Amino acid sequence: MCKIISVFILTNLLWAQTTNVKEISTYKALSQEPPAKYQLAENYEMLSCRIGKILNPSGREHNVQQQRRGYQKNIRSIKKWSDKLDMGFEYKNWLMNKIGSLTTSSKDFFVSDALVMNGDSAKNGNFLHALKSYKAEEFSKNKKKDFINDKDLYNKVKAHQGSKGRNFDSSAYSQIEDKNMAAFFKHLHSMEALASPLAEWIIQQPKHSISPVRLLEKASNIYGDPWVGLGVIGWITAWTVNSEGIPRSRGAVLASRMAPIYKQPNQDHAGALYHYWGYLTRILLNPLDYGRLSFVSFGYEMVYQNDPQDYYADYWGMRSAILANYIMTNHAGKSCDVLVPQTNNEELESDKSVH
Repeated sequence: MCKIISVFILTNLLWAQTTNVKEISTYKALSQEPPAKYQLAENYEMLSCRIGKILNPSGREHNVQQQRRGYQKNIRSIKKWSDKLDMGFEYKNWLMNKIGSLTTSSKDFFVSDALVMNGDSAKNGNFLHALKSYKAEEFSKNKKKDFINDKDLYNKVKAHQGSKGRNFDSSAYSQIEDKNMAAFFKHLHSMEALASPLAEWIIQQPKHSISPVRLLEKASNIYGDPWVGLGVIGWITAWTVNSEGIPRSRGAVLASRMAPIYKQPNQDHAGALYHYWGYLTRILLNPLDYGRLSFVSFGYEMVYQNDPQDYYADYWGMRSAILANYIMTNHAGKSCDVLVPQTNNEELESDKSVH
């Protein structure tokens, strides 16, 4: 165990030093390529570069540090009640539970939330709550209901929201006796409302049509802040994997509109998106956390769960974040076409559709 921990500490230090590396090609040699089945659908260097340019177009490191300070402030306010809730992994044996408690904390589950909290209050009501409510009611009537392929789903949810007042009053949470649990549900309601504008746009798009770059660009336009947009994406992908008992293949509607992460089809499209955006966000906010999160991801997904699909989604999220962080703090004024000249520009045109 000591040897394993030492390896990940050294890995962490290695990545921490890469901010001084001057060539993108150096990053390719720092980690072994995943098998063909888990290769990204998009060019990795170009995707990472464009994410970095969206998040920090000026290239000034001060802007990135300012965002990270705001995140730390918000996460501290969340930890006041989240630390008192059981948010950790549940393992089947004492040793794994002990390792999990030492390597994870409640803040790992609220990273995206801390970014979303910087957004403005929703003006169009809580569409996400209406979507959840509509799906629950319809699924109770028909267990085989396919929400993903319902072409009129958006209009049905809007009608459901309007006719039954599905914005509900968050003050109802004051009736919950456990004040920490009440704070959690009130927070959840607030997050649903803040994430609703992007969710409404996503649900109206064709299946598998939204690339990661297009999604981040749209979120940035909606919220006026790319970091808030990043948080909303991470929050929505987490929200959509919790389908209220509905199989993800029929119930993960918002994820179904997003393009697949991998070149080859995978069994759990929504789960891969959740892992990719979650780990991408974590490392963008704290690149020095690469070692710990690599350990957590490999230990839980590969060793405990035997789930390479989720592990490699974590891997690509972290790897994209490291390169995006380097781009947004070292290459002001240089376009991604210059930084990554080997990319096939034809595949970029798909991202330039009307938003």
